[in-house]
Amino acid sequence: MGEYIQTADDPELQKYFRQVVTKSKQSLNRDFGHFDNLEQIKDKPLKAIIQSKFSVARQAGIQVRLEANDPIAAIAIDSVTLSRVSGILLDNAIEAVKGQSGGQIAVALVKYPRMVELIFANSLNHPIERLDELMVAGHTSKGAGHGQGLATVRELLDPLANVTYEVSSHQRFEFIISIESE
Repeated sequence: MGEYIQTADDPELQKYFRQVVTKSKQSLNRDFGHFDNLEQIKDKPLKAIIQSKFSVARQAGIQVRLEANDPIAAIAIDSVTLSRVSGILLDNAIEAVKGQSGGQIAVALVKYPRMVELIFANSLNHPIERLDELMVAGHTSKGAGHGQGLATVRELLDPLANVTYEVSSHQRFEFIISIESE
């Protein structure tokens, strides 16, 4: 249709078409591609994972929020490990929140003088009884073929001397990763 309009001899139609296309592109970028504070994340793989997973969440009707008030440049962890862990945690959050009325996912990056803290959180329909079981391979409430994600996160993070993590579940599920500068 665009090609037809561009070759038509109707300047008003062409002008109107350009306005509609420009407005549509802005709306799509705002709705699915832009997330407040994303520019604060300087680690490109982490930034890409968050942007990608947040886009998936928004398309599923899930509210997303990113908090990063300070520029986060160097994080003392391998980028591939950080990307895998972040991807797993965000995939889990999306799956947990899908279908929830008013479901939300939040990621916060907090910079301290010698540490960066990453907080992955999602709303819950009901409290989680046994947090310790979540980190065991094969344990899941999602059915057969699930239950490897958090066990994989544990396997990736446990060997790292400068990384600690904690899991909590009150009104929302939170996975907090603390990464000390080396």
